[in-house]
Amino acid sequence: MPRQVGLSSRLWKDRDLDVWIQKAAEWGYQTIELSCQGEHLAVQKALSEQEANDSQRILGLLEKHELRLVSLCNPILGEVIGSNAGQQQQTDLPDYIWGEGDPQRVRERATEELIATARVAQSLGVQFVVTHSGSPFSSSNTCSQPLTREQQEAIWQDWASRWVTVLNAYQNLNIRLAFEIAPGQAAFDYFSTEAALKALGHHPTVGLALNPGHLHWQGVDPVEWSLTFAEHLLIVYLHDVAIHLNGRSGLLCGHYPMGDARRGWSVRAPGHGGVDWMALNRVLYRVGFDGPMLVKAEDADMDRDFVAQETVSFVRRIDFEPLNHAYVHSFRDE
Repeated sequence: MPRQVGLSSRLWKDRDLDVWIQKAAEWGYQTIELSCQGEHLAVQKALSEQEANDSQRILGLLEKHELRLVSLCNPILGEVIGSNAGQQQQTDLPDYIWGEGDPQRVRERATEELIATARVAQSLGVQFVVTHSGSPFSSSNTCSQPLTREQQEAIWQDWASRWVTVLNAYQNLNIRLAFEIAPGQAAFDYFSTEAALKALGHHPTVGLALNPGHLHWQGVDPVEWSLTFAEHLLIVYLHDVAIHLNGRSGLLCGHYPMGDARRGWSVRAPGHGGVDWMALNRVLYRVGFDGPMLVKAEDADMDRDFVAQETVSFVRRIDFEPLNHAYVHSFRDE
């Protein structure tokens, strides 16, 4: 059965939800992911008594346009829980979570909000919530200083302790929590993913959201990653990256914006970067992955609506009907 392709609302937080859902259906999508940042799905509003019908309104819109909601995403909360809240997070957090800015209190409120997100997911019939894992190691684990084994173990233990309350609550609600593999997070590549799962004791609630583009620019093969972590894989994002080193640029990219010539890599629409999507799709079928494949529609040069439309056709080009029996090579006489 061909894969159903979905669209994440993360880049359309400025667009009215009703309009965006209609466009997603017109572009040919079958599933969607809703961002909990912005007005598409405000967590506290969705839980309040006076807005109890908000979930039904969203479900009604989806039914009208024959779309299925497969996940909610709330990445900033995970960053706050897994790391220390700073000025960058303040700009993305609601005032009622940031409060007076005390890191411990902000983390506690973010924990409560992420658990509340699971309750909203439950009311919408959604099984997954995607977030970031945060990073207590350094401001950028792309160039962190070497640590002793004892130092690493202490940091991983502290990081894991921050997630116990969330994971137990999600388990009680029967909702899975998927950490998106991305730079700047505790789980950002192959070995850090392995270490994060170990630190969390392979908690049954923990899942992973693969972002192949972010692995590619680090030199990590998404195929190899998928073969190892298939049993934890809940979501795959259709997100690509082009590497363009010219002898002056570097992979760390400084703080230059996407598309800047001084960067060593930039985000691209799927199929316009370096990810081998056919190889990845083959291995995803091989390991039995049948979860959501969601488009982020990011490209440093292309309009987001154009990317969203084009990627539906791209997925159809790389998809295929998988073999439903063991391959046997045979010859027959003509």
